[in-house]
Amino acid sequence: MGKTVSEFCDYLNRMAGCGLYVLGGQGESLYSLAEEFVLSMETRYSQNPEKNTARVMTLLKKKLPEDLYFYDCSGLGVKWLLEQGLIKNDMTANSMYTQLCSKISKSDVRRGDWVFIRSSSTGNITHVGYVVDDALNVVEAAGRDYGVVKRSFSKGSPNGAWNVFGRPDQVFEFSDEPSEEADAAETAVATISRILRLKSPYMRGDDVKALQKALQKKGGALTADGIFGPATEEAVIDVQKQLFPGTPSEWDGQAGKRTISALGLKWTG
Repeated sequence: MGKTVSEFCDYLNRMAGCGLYVLGGQGESLYSLAEEFVLSMETRYSQNPEKNTARVMTLLKKKLPEDLYFYDCSGLGVKWLLEQGLIKNDMTANSMYTQLCSKISKSDVRRGDWVFIRSSSTGNITHVGYVVDDALNVVEAAGRDYGVVKRSFSKGSPNGAWNVFGRPDQVFEFSDEPSEEADAAETAVATISRILRLKSPYMRGDDVKALQKALQKKGGALTADGIFGPATEEAVIDVQKQLFPGTPSEWDGQAGKRTISALGLKWTG
């Protein structure tokens, strides 16, 4: 297979915020389309079409410093997969799920997985998004009013709630064992420098994930997703009751210096 989930996720993260939704789009460049149009007009009406086109494009890039790209939901993934030789033909969201993915449950979703929306009226899958990080953010070509966006998996898509979940193990190799890269990252985040607590918007990061893993070792029933939500606050309170049974004032659900240190993590705040 060769190419990795990390490479795919890096590409998707680059596209978030610089893609527009066009049905059938597979990464066509606004610069390229504009240049093609300008050259055709200059060729028809001017004596120096190449030179004049270059002048127009120079001004366009000054006014629009970043190129924009056109995608639909499946085209966002299919473009890269085709370029890397991982698939041979164009695919819809439905065929991406049925041909490239193994079915997984919502609770098993992790970085590299694909999430889908199945129509309740037709039974067909009509939309796809891509989980790009351990905090379970999803990059998707969300529609004409949104373009390519990155949103929390828990928030769903502007098109509705994700209701089908797949692991694309026909194009990527997935291992149940942590990679050396993941091990190194986990070791690095064992140092925490801020008080972790429930707030709006939720606190996120590798330090939250490190806290969650430490809570799991103490019996906390939560997912280590790097997002400090209500379940994490509840787990912190439960563990604080274990760690400080005679000090109710410590049962505040906030992981500060004393709680962090008691969990075996390093506090540097």
